[in-house]
Amino acid sequence: MTYEQVEKQVVALLKRYPKLPALIRSAERKAQGIGLVSSIRVPQAKIKRLVTVGRAYTTDVREYMHVQKAETLFHQIRGEDDEDEKALDEIRGLMIGTRPFGGEACVDVEGYVTSYEIAMRKWREKAERLKSEKEAIEQALDELKSYAPHLEQLLRMRYIEKRSVLEVAQKLSISERTHDYWKREAICEFAMLVGIID
Repeated sequence: MTYEQVEKQVVALLKRYPKLPALIRSAERKAQGIGLVSSIRVPQAKIKRLVTVGRAYTTDVREYMHVQKAETLFHQIRGEDDEDEKALDEIRGLMIGTRPFGGEACVDVEGYVTSYEIAMRKWREKAERLKSEKEAIEQALDELKSYAPHLEQLLRMRYIEKRSVLEVAQKLSISERTHDYWKREAICEFAMLVGIID
């Protein structure tokens, strides 16, 4: 992996860090069913894609059927690739949402139509991933601070607090050239601590 690729990943992580508490709270609310989007408006292009996939996998079925029978049929079908499987999952989700006397459908983490139960489970999983990401960033910054506090300060001021190069250099009492040298070192150290590179 090149330095530029490592830098891009590190900067993205650090810039995302201030947003993580809000993202975690939002995911936790949705994991409880609060704020899930349930008014489903499927765009025409998506409907055409779902119809195409659905028909491709049911070409041998010639009868009209009740939603529950169709739901059973689609639960038995497995897609030939990930894209088809996602489309079939979405078809299943739409059927769950229209099931007589059944639950409503909603939109999940990835924007797919599914049942509330599945969407809530996916939001719980997302909340846990976000918490892990936040903890990993905090641990890496703490570790870096333990042996190179100047590098941790530089990363925190530059990417989390979003200060300019000039502001960071002045605050650390260094030249812009030294800032650039330290930044490169800080990014590599942080990348090792967070597991981006070995």
